[in-house]
Amino acid sequence: MMAFDCDAEAFKNDDYTTATIQTDIANGKATVLRSVLASSTGASPNAAGSSYRAGAEPNVNNYTTTISVMDANVSVDNDSAYEDLDATSGRELASLIVTTADGHSELFEAISSFQCTVIKEIPDSVDDDIHYAATFTGKMKHKPKMITTPTGIY
Repeated sequence: MMAFDCDAEAFKNDDYTTATIQTDIANGKATVLRSVLASSTGASPNAAGSSYRAGAEPNVNNYTTTISVMDANVSVDNDSAYEDLDATSGRELASLIVTTADGHSELFEAISSFQCTVIKEIPDSVDDDIHYAATFTGKMKHKPKMITTPTGIY
């Protein structure tokens, strides 16, 4: 999974190619989360505020989506990275790429930004490992779209 700041070149120029993504990573404008379990709810439509005719479905204005991430790669370095993604850091994330195990990539672009909430869960069972649980929530003008998976990033 990749998260891009609002001023990342990939987001500003709608250019999610390997070279642009690597530049954003090098400039601290993109964060790569490797080997995570990610899931997304279907994008929920938000009705437009204008009036509509009786019996007609309201127009869709935008969509709200939530992406959940679980990461068992707990370390001091990852702790800092997740703190940087958390909404309390003030960092604004404009887009996210979720790449599945079979190599498909979905692009989620926020209208303004995604809000990220991160917790580090310490389970009450000795059989379960400590892990990060992150939730990215935001409104999007369009549903997520499939893009060509960037190579050499993960």
